Amino acid sequence: MGGQAYFYPAPIDKREDKSFVAQGSPGVIAGSINDEGVQARQTRSAQVVTMTQWRADGSPIGDYWVLDFGGWAYWASPLEPGETTGLLLNRVTQITSPAKDYYYGINVIAQMATRDLDDFDNYRRFSDPEHGGVTAYGWALMQRIVYIDNDDIYNNSNIVRVEPVRLVEDGITRISVHPPLLNGVAYVRVGGNFGAGGYGIRHVEDAVAFNPLHGFTTMPGAHTQRTIFYYVRESTPIGYRNFFTAATVLNFRDPVPEAGPAITIPFVIIPAESERVVFGRSGRVYIYFGNNQFQELIEGATPSDNMILGPMIGIDEIE
Repeated sequence: MGGQAYFYPAPIDKREDKSFVAQGSPGVIAGSINDEGVQARQTRSAQVVTMTQWRADGSPIGDYWVLDFGGWAYWASPLEPGETTGLLLNRVTQITSPAKDYYYGINVIAQMATRDLDDFDNYRRFSDPEHGGVTAYGWALMQRIVYIDNDDIYNNSNIVRVEPVRLVEDGITRISVHPPLLNGVAYVRVGGNFGAGGYGIRHVEDAVAFNPLHGFTTMPGAHTQRTIFYYVRESTPIGYRNFFTAATVLNFRDPVPEAGPAITIPFVIIPAESERVVFGRSGRVYIYFGNNQFQELIEGATPSDNMILGPMIGIDEIE
């Protein structure tokens, strides 16, 4: 279960047709182009967890499939138009051969919720019995996703909304990142992970591989694609910061690719129990823990120093 794959986006004229099923994606690799001239894209990289695990981890918003007690699997992150989930299933293995002939199929029933001005309560219909019902935990997960970045803390005049950036691209190189960047930085919870990967990356230079406090792996592939995963161990200090640098190529389909500019993405480690990162109008960074509890994430004496957490404050003290 879990993982990611390449796929062909549905043709534009089929995107309003709910009966359309794409048939051409199995076996697609990076750089594949179909008969319509559409280039394959990569899904996000999903981790599959149970509802019990997800709640024990603090109900994190991210690229998770959460398996609920009611039989549904929930994607635990909002999706922007054109974005995809990661894989729920990636492989089925036959354990034993049946004595008779059988046909085995997986019937996937999908429900999509959109919270917008034209259909504001669309997501609420998940709880209707004709839609299969919803457990209390499933409803709480839906509420958390629907209201992410839309709750009362943004009504304070000193807190500014920062749109998350999930895709870094320059026309040649395309890198998807998890968690998304906020003001150019990935804020990663202790016990969580940071991942990035995409097209046009020649190799990934890892800046933290030799630090024994942290887990870090890269997954090399063809020169058109690289993936990096940074696993944050429980011993990683809060405020620890570093970066990874991806070397790129300008013409990765040529026999002798030409080196392109490097792409550097910084990240900072934040508490596992934190709900999100918010920004004051002065540019200061704060960790939000819920219940009107914030801590400022303060710069070190030099740019290379780890960041530190200030005292716990309320929303009225944010600058």
